[in-house]
Amino acid sequence: MGITVMLAEEYTLVRKGIRALLETDDTVKVVEEAKNRTEVIEKLNSRKEAKCLPGVLLLDFGIYGKESVRILKEIRSSMPEVRVLFFTRREGFLPEELKAAADGFLSKDAEPHELRRAVKILAEGGRYGRTEPEAGQEREYMDKLDLLTPRERQILYQTAEGKLNKEIADYYKISEQTVKNHLSNIYRKIDVADRTQAAIFAINSRGH
Repeated sequence: MGITVMLAEEYTLVRKGIRALLETDDTVKVVEEAKNRTEVIEKLNSRKEAKCLPGVLLLDFGIYGKESVRILKEIRSSMPEVRVLFFTRREGFLPEELKAAADGFLSKDAEPHELRRAVKILAEGGRYGRTEPEAGQEREYMDKLDLLTPRERQILYQTAEGKLNKEIADYYKISEQTVKNHLSNIYRKIDVADRTQAAIFAINSRGH
């Protein structure tokens, strides 16, 4: 089957986007998804009972926060074969204890090829760690955000939360076509191709 991955990320669109990025490599297969801490443990335990644990757990630090060290120890104790890669928006969010103990950690600012590389390195028994953003990347986020109107920013972040066009339209009391027009402008201004990429940009930009 190649490398099997469980992906734990709060935001649906971001989770689906990361899954799509990983599965562009036919040696990598996302076999499970979780959106919160309850699902992480329940699904891991279920796979343990079925004797089909994933090789790599890609875990958003935001799901557990400061409890991440505890959950890492718990996984290591009961499921030592699972390698854990934490990812986060910024390095400052990761406790030094966790950075020292984790099998890997990666910034959400990382390029797609870095994510795939990190997963492969962990699957092969190695460690991976990089959370520093690329030079000038923080400035790039701010420059692109500055291009958006206040309403466009609102719609961008609503999109990142998984809201549908109709839900956004109802919330702001505007038409769905107006929402679509805003989204087209947002995609052009922040230089993304679709809704998933816009959602990933929005999540990352919140850390800047």
